[in-house]
Amino acid sequence: MRSCDYAQDDRFLHRHSAHSEVSSLRHSARSEAQSQNLIRNVRIAGSVSTLFLLLVLLTGNAALGASPRTNYLLYCSGCHLPSGIGNPPNVPTLHDELGRMLVVEEMRPYLVQVPGSSQTPLTDADLAAVVNWMLYEFNAGTLPKDFEPLTVEEVTEARKTILADPLKYRIQYWKDYDFD
Repeated sequence: MRSCDYAQDDRFLHRHSAHSEVSSLRHSARSEAQSQNLIRNVRIAGSVSTLFLLLVLLTGNAALGASPRTNYLLYCSGCHLPSGIGNPPNVPTLHDELGRMLVVEEMRPYLVQVPGSSQTPLTDADLAAVVNWMLYEFNAGTLPKDFEPLTVEEVTEARKTILADPLKYRIQYWKDYDFD
């Protein structure tokens, strides 16, 4: 091999090496840009997820469009069981008696003033829907003939009054629990 061949090889190697460095830098820059894009996309996705979660928390189940039955299962069935039978004497049944109670005017607000109802995180509209669902689902045969579903306004007003002693209120306007 002649010395000029070595010189050419050196120039080739130098050019190839420089080309490799430039290519490597380009690839590195592209990788850096892709990494930055990925980080930005993850941040956006995280922000969107956080915003959605915040929306759900602030609006209750309205954002998810939960049905009254679903809300009953989520917020009431832990004590009253999915079937509404409760666990007397500690947890009353929701069957039939609620419909009978509604012949007494003072018992209408009672349904949303008992602690389980009044303290639920449901909105007034969702709570009205759940109570009305329970009345039709578990009490259809005992509802007064002139029954009108509870309104959001009624629920809003009733929730303003907390019953210090729900049992005492019930006995005063209706009757004591009959667990026979």
